Amino acid sequence: MRKSIPMLLALPLLLAGCAGGRDGGGLRVRDLGLSEIDGRVVLRPGLALSLTKPIEQALDNGVAVTILMEARVTRGRDWFWPATEVEKERRYTLLYHSLSEQYLVRQGGQTPRAFPSRLAALAALSNPDPWPLAKTGALAGDGHFRVALRVSVDLQSLPAPLRLMAYFSPAWHVGSGWQSENLAP
Repeated sequence: MRKSIPMLLALPLLLAGCAGGRDGGGLRVRDLGLSEIDGRVVLRPGLALSLTKPIEQALDNGVAVTILMEARVTRGRDWFWPATEVEKERRYTLLYHSLSEQYLVRQGGQTPRAFPSRLAALAALSNPDPWPLAKTGALAGDGHFRVALRVSVDLQSLPAPLRLMAYFSPAWHVGSGWQSENLAP
């Protein structure tokens, strides 16, 4: 009869195998690119996007990877923590289409755009479409306004078998953290 490794001993081995290094990948916000267009505050972020080896391998094997961009406008107050005025998010899905050997990028329910390489797709994602956050009049009044943005890989959108491994692997936890800038009156 074969002896099996007890579950308590197998779990650390599994986690050690999942905890490989980040392999140089990362998501970073270079600048927010705030402007006012037609009475609206518009965000045109400049991003620096690179993927870790495990994410690249999953993508090349047909797993869709979702890049989540979250934006927030807060109003500072004298005696309390900042009040959140606007919270928005955008999801960009990156997928390798093996039949056409192209990478597809889709934002929300829009028609996907095709790119000949992963680098070209990431370059397009690095300069996303302008993003209207709020009407300028809605951000008037007392207080000091700040706009913040963060970019991350959305682990919730991964297929269930991969999601569990991704939660325990530092190579999948890539994100920019919040990058913020004052909103001039």
